[in-house]
Amino acid sequence: MPEPKKITCEECGSKVELYSSWANECSCGTEYNGFGQRLAPREEWGYETGESF
Repeated sequence: MPEPKKITCEECGSKVELYSSWANECSCGTEYNGFGQRLAPREEWGYETGESF
């Protein structure tokens, strides 16, 4: 199995392992998807559909 990709957090500069295709959290709380794209804060997830997490 290949090693997870690592990226640098845009917020704090820490290294983040992209082990999940859905959400990968940095120690500062910033989250990234499996492609390394920064995600919106979880409190904003589901806003359009009325869901909450």
